Amino acid sequence: MMFKETFRCKINTKINLNTSTIFLIATMIIVAFLLCVRSSGLYPLVFADEYTYSKFSRLLPFSEANIPGYLYFLIYKTTNLCGDGFLNCARLFNAVFFVLAAPFIYLIGKKLTGERTAVLIAVLSILGPMNSYTAYFMPESLYFLSFWALSYWLLTTDKTHSVWHWIFLGSVFGISALIKPHALFLIPVFVVYFLIVQRQVVEKPSNRSKVPLINQYIAFFGAAFFIKFMLGFLLAGKTGITLFGAGYSSIASGSVADPHRYIALLKMAFDNVQGHFLALILMFSVPMAYVFLTSASFFKRNFSNPQHRIALNTALYTALVLIFLLIVVTLFTASISNSGPYENNARLHMRYYNFALPLLLLAAASQLSLGGVVSSMRSRLIVGLLLAVVVLYATYTYLAPYVPSFVDNPELRGFTFYSTVFYVLSGLSLLALIGWVYNAGVGTKIFLYVLMPLSVVCSTFYVNQELRQRLVLDVFDKAGMFTKQYLSNAEISKVVIAGANPAGLFRTAFYLDNPSAAIEIIPEKSVLDVSKVAAGKEWILLIGEHGLSKNVPSQPHQLDQSHHLQMHGFTLIHVGELPMKKNINQDGKK
Repeated sequence: MMFKETFRCKINTKINLNTSTIFLIATMIIVAFLLCVRSSGLYPLVFADEYTYSKFSRLLPFSEANIPGYLYFLIYKTTNLCGDGFLNCARLFNAVFFVLAAPFIYLIGKKLTGERTAVLIAVLSILGPMNSYTAYFMPESLYFLSFWALSYWLLTTDKTHSVWHWIFLGSVFGISALIKPHALFLIPVFVVYFLIVQRQVVEKPSNRSKVPLINQYIAFFGAAFFIKFMLGFLLAGKTGITLFGAGYSSIASGSVADPHRYIALLKMAFDNVQGHFLALILMFSVPMAYVFLTSASFFKRNFSNPQHRIALNTALYTALVLIFLLIVVTLFTASISNSGPYENNARLHMRYYNFALPLLLLAAASQLSLGGVVSSMRSRLIVGLLLAVVVLYATYTYLAPYVPSFVDNPELRGFTFYSTVFYVLSGLSLLALIGWVYNAGVGTKIFLYVLMPLSVVCSTFYVNQELRQRLVLDVFDKAGMFTKQYLSNAEISKVVIAGANPAGLFRTAFYLDNPSAAIEIIPEKSVLDVSKVAAGKEWILLIGEHGLSKNVPSQPHQLDQSHHLQMHGFTLIHVGELPMKKNINQDGKK
């Protein structure tokens, strides 16, 4: 009986169809449509990530995937029904999943502030630069939805909820981990957050009693890992019974293989985390100040009032999510620094936590209602002065030496794209912070009603400009599209794609759409040694200014000079026996 009531409460969350909710629903439909229109003409963008997720979703058995995002793979496997248009189908899914997170953001906002402000925050969240991820064959959009569904039910939970409620929460968390295994990095957040929930005073309803902390942990984490491992096993067999999969496990083991690296690793992580804090404080000055202030004094407060409690819990939850994910992100960035041409300690991988950034807007909005925490002007002055120095420093240095990127950190890239806009937005951020020191409500209004709408409009516009650059084909697109049309699928499985640009080579492989096609990264303007081409490979797709070695062994790697297609920027070469079904003359024409 308790289970049925809990389940009904979760699924049938009532939303009154007033003006605010109708406006939100209409906006969601319009935004989803616009996202599909924006993405429809774009060529693939992010590699090797898009190639990896496409391959594991569509081309290989789930048991061969080294990333355990099996639920994501299962859903996006249906894009095979779209044939060669699978990428546009994935983008359609992305747009729908992404905007479906808005109601959960809105429902949290309603408990913290007025309906109109809650709608504003939900709309800004789906209009922001993060919606650029809907253009990629990646799990960010679906994970965005799962995170906000879990966060809504978590923030409306107290210690008097039944064990079935905690099992339900754990099941949602387990599902999130099957979409993107990075969800497991939130485990420390929940461990600490449940401690806070347990110690809070709650007016005890007549039919509800306190659930012990140990029971909360058992119900939540037991359900989470049961769902993760059970569904993982059903979808991928024994391979599916894993936490992070072979791919991330190998990265982790390689990062800690040398104990002498620990000190250097921590130093690099400390340097990198400074960039994250500079960016967050610059773009979200008021909510960062509020979260710092509230978190520092949280354990001294013990409110039974539901509005005060959810306001405080939102601020604490925000702080916990940012702290633990920043630890993971900066250690990861330091561990792979200098491991490749694009990996360095100046990269800010904000995409590993930017799905949670609307929490900052919600935390700030709580100051506009009775649910907000009343703070003294003295405490605001201390925090405000410290953060004002950070804002001024970030503005003066233009965040150098850290590198904004429309993939790694679309919010920051849009914020810094155009210098005039950057200085205007930075000035408004400082003004909002000053207003907050004087009066928390005044500063919050400047931030929410002036800075954030302007920041979202400008940032999204500039990020869209960068996305639209992918309306133009480059040599990697042309090489992949040509080879896909020229060779049969059996021949494509025997192709080696060679060149100096790793991201470009993976994009070419995306077009070939065959998991057996191999990639060979060689130095710029170097010669490819054909003798080292793997057995069974009969075609070389050479991209860029490269040559082939003259010393070629006997079959199967014998150059076929009659089948040497020299195109603009790439060359397709046959290095095995010429297929009998093709009749090709000396000009390379059928």
